[in-house]
Amino acid sequence: MNIRTILITAIVPLITFPVTNNEHIRSSIQNKSGWKETESGPNSMGFRRTSDQASLFAYARIVHENHDLGNVWDGYVKGGARTRTDASVGEPIAESKLPLGDRTRYVAGERSTRLEVLSGRFLVTILVSYQGKGPKGNVTWDVRNRDSDRLAVEGFVRHIVALQEGEMSRPGGHVAIRGRNVAKRIGREGTVMVALAQWCTAQGIALIVNQDSGTATFADQAGQCIFALGSRELKRGSQWVGFAGTLFAHEGDWFVPLELLDSP
Repeated sequence: MNIRTILITAIVPLITFPVTNNEHIRSSIQNKSGWKETESGPNSMGFRRTSDQASLFAYARIVHENHDLGNVWDGYVKGGARTRTDASVGEPIAESKLPLGDRTRYVAGERSTRLEVLSGRFLVTILVSYQGKGPKGNVTWDVRNRDSDRLAVEGFVRHIVALQEGEMSRPGGHVAIRGRNVAKRIGREGTVMVALAQWCTAQGIALIVNQDSGTATFADQAGQCIFALGSRELKRGSQWVGFAGTLFAHEGDWFVPLELLDSP
């Protein structure tokens, strides 16, 4: 049994959310950092990187409402003996030191990197395996990209979570900011969210976006503000502030809580 099969069988009772999660996976990973799609299954996709023949498998599922999230999470990650960080809201994860989802787990070793995230009832796993084939067909291990992959994988997961959260949001019209209409949506937990880039334009604030890492920053009177897709917090000055919801993406815009943006 290979490691991909182990991951598939480890996903205890789950149910597919009525959107094509593979679309979120594909748009978050395909052609980024050299990854090319090789296969697709129900809520899962495989990719290969030609530079070192590393493989990447991604899974995105919704946990059935009849199942306890704590039990599902514990059962799902019980094999992670080499876990580097087990972070929940307010605790940094291993590479970026930024929060992600409700529960986050890295299982990192010499031959693979795995990141698992639970956001609400949405469960995402990405596994990168460095097994390749040598010139004589023998199995080889190439870890030259290991450190950069850990950050790249985190960015992939952030985008997948954010897109799924965006699917579960609903339209909220617009809010007027200094004479400009800024798109507004209602998040999964009822929080009013606005399009970050549009809000910054209306306020005359320069926004710096890093699409690869799924993060954005700007500076205002509170100091530096940090936004990380898939997070339930944002940083304003020296403080991380939590809210009822998740920073999500919808049709190209990143949505953040209006109330926290308006806070001094």
